[in-house]
Amino acid sequence: LGLPCWDVHAHRWVEVAQTKTYVPSRADVNRVLRLVCTPLSADRSQQGKPKAIETLLVIPQPPDPPPRRRVLLHGNEVAGVDRTNSMASALGPSPGLTVCTFNVLADLYANHDAFYYCPKWALAWNYRRRNLIRDIKKVSADIFCLQEVQEDHFEQWFEPQLDREGYTGVYKRKTREFMGQHGKMDGCAVFYRRDRLAPVDGQVHAVEFNAIAVRKYGPDPKGDQKRVLNRLLKDNVAQVIIFRLLGTGGNGAMPHYVCVANTHIAANIDFADVKLWQTQNLVLEIEQILQSFAPQAGGMPVPVIIGGDFNSVPGSPPYMLMAQGYVARDAVKDHDLEGIVSHMPLRHRLALQSAHMALSVHTLQPGKYELDDESALDLPHTNYTEKFKGTLDYIWYSSELLEVTALLALAETEDLSRHSALPSLQFPSDHLPLAAEFRFRHR
Repeated sequence: LGLPCWDVHAHRWVEVAQTKTYVPSRADVNRVLRLVCTPLSADRSQQGKPKAIETLLVIPQPPDPPPRRRVLLHGNEVAGVDRTNSMASALGPSPGLTVCTFNVLADLYANHDAFYYCPKWALAWNYRRRNLIRDIKKVSADIFCLQEVQEDHFEQWFEPQLDREGYTGVYKRKTREFMGQHGKMDGCAVFYRRDRLAPVDGQVHAVEFNAIAVRKYGPDPKGDQKRVLNRLLKDNVAQVIIFRLLGTGGNGAMPHYVCVANTHIAANIDFADVKLWQTQNLVLEIEQILQSFAPQAGGMPVPVIIGGDFNSVPGSPPYMLMAQGYVARDAVKDHDLEGIVSHMPLRHRLALQSAHMALSVHTLQPGKYELDDESALDLPHTNYTEKFKGTLDYIWYSSELLEVTALLALAETEDLSRHSALPSLQFPSDHLPLAAEFRFRHR
């Protein structure tokens, strides 16, 4: 491959490389690159007709987004703020871990019709993938709960890239089949730092909401049940993994375990009942898994951390089910179009709280670090597009067993809106990564 560069001053092509790959440098900025491919015979004695393509003007690499602050918490008070942009655990000998949830925007959905305000080159997977890894490496959490991970990109990009950083990945593809060939579907992925955690044998679980619906309504329902089943078949999945914290236990003491779940709940706003049904069945599955694991845990309670894109705003029925542990039936009767909700318990026993509830006013002013005691607010936004700006992503945790010691603050609105909305030249997804540091409470 020959790679000439058009010299705008000399008005001629200048050859800059004869390689199979080429990374533009600062010297190429404001110039056009031409890629020339000349086929050769096996013995290189004969040469075919060259083919050439040209780029647009090479532009400078956009700068990284400004660092996000790490907010340090002690009880119900902000103890300080640092600007490391990292959530690498600073707990020292205290048992704990850091968790990040991030919807990375699958290439399947990164089309210009949906994100018309983002330049096409900035939507391209080859550009966004590097920025995704950049952001993941900066956060440096112990566990990443990723959503919208395309299957081929898990295998070809995320897994090898994060393996070099010391992570092992577990993947669960959505259950849809109509997307076509292998690798052209998205799903959920959990990556964990293998020098800090290890999955307990037999405790890596995949939750398929389609399979739960089929078990309830049968593989070949009739009449109303068939209509209900068709409404519930939305292909969403979840992962539930019980981890053992390495370096804990020994000398007769039980090791520290933590149950981590990752999910992506149905997105369609016309299916509020399905969102609630999936959320309810997720917590029911977690309860069953914990009940089965209880003898192995020696009867000690196992804390739960759930990261994911719930596609539900604060105050919605799925949110209230997670936060309160129940939803009043009168509050959701208008959503029950097919009688789905009427057959749900609308409660759970996990005692969860949103990690970011601690910062109900999340844009901290310099020198003003008091917490708002009103817990009615969660984050102002985790999804930031031109058509929608709001909170859809959460990290839920067992508030009786874990304490939040640090949070990754949201990016400033000024930075998010600099290029209209997300995704953009600087931000590779329409969602922002959320991260929290947890300490185990004394048991």
